[in-house]
Amino acid sequence: MNLFPYHKSVNVGTYNLQNDIIPKFMYKDLIPVNENKFGCPAVGSLNKRMYEMNSMFDIEIEFGFNKEKPYFKYKFPTDTYKDVPEVHKVLNYKISTLQSSSDVLTLQFIIDTVFVTDNKKLEIITLPSLDNLKTENCRYVSGTYHPYGWIRNLNASWILINKNKPAYVKLSMDKPLLTFLFNMPVNIKEIKPTQEMLDYHKYMYEIVTYRSKIKKIFPHILSKRPHKFLWKI
Repeated sequence: MNLFPYHKSVNVGTYNLQNDIIPKFMYKDLIPVNENKFGCPAVGSLNKRMYEMNSMFDIEIEFGFNKEKPYFKYKFPTDTYKDVPEVHKVLNYKISTLQSSSDVLTLQFIIDTVFVTDNKKLEIITLPSLDNLKTENCRYVSGTYHPYGWIRNLNASWILINKNKPAYVKLSMDKPLLTFLFNMPVNIKEIKPTQEMLDYHKYMYEIVTYRSKIKKIFPHILSKRPHKFLWKI
């Protein structure tokens, strides 16, 4: 048994989902978090496993229930982004609320970055920003999945705590929106998606809009996956 979980690095490609709403300059890069400057094996075992992504906006978001109906609203400083319809179009694409029961509401901030790998054991865990973003009456919702069979974008999400009060999330372009934790070291490289990747992504695009119990259909979708995506990165 090894005391510290060292693993061989695996290759991971990243790209942004194609859309006509968001200008390319708005996208943020992945930033590696861990750097072992101390010679500590515990710190070293996390090398190349933690990454952050900054928010593309300085923005304050309020969300909650108003007369039993979910809502959100936002404000942002206009000295960086102009108060024009195009910016509001991006924000209303990026921000949404999801009500899963009468009193369970989450705020979702969509991230267009996807991860592609040929390693079946690689796991991605989303965690809150390590920089302690300012929030009120809500908490971050973490999640995890294996990207091998599922080409999808991820969301930063916060769940409402007290449904009788509004919640607030304040994001900054100088601070991480969220943290990605991998279960093994990764060699991340920005790639141009191949036609095979784009075709495979169509099998899962908007699937949650149409149906529940995705596990039942996953074997069929996985059968459509090409044997290998990343020949070279």
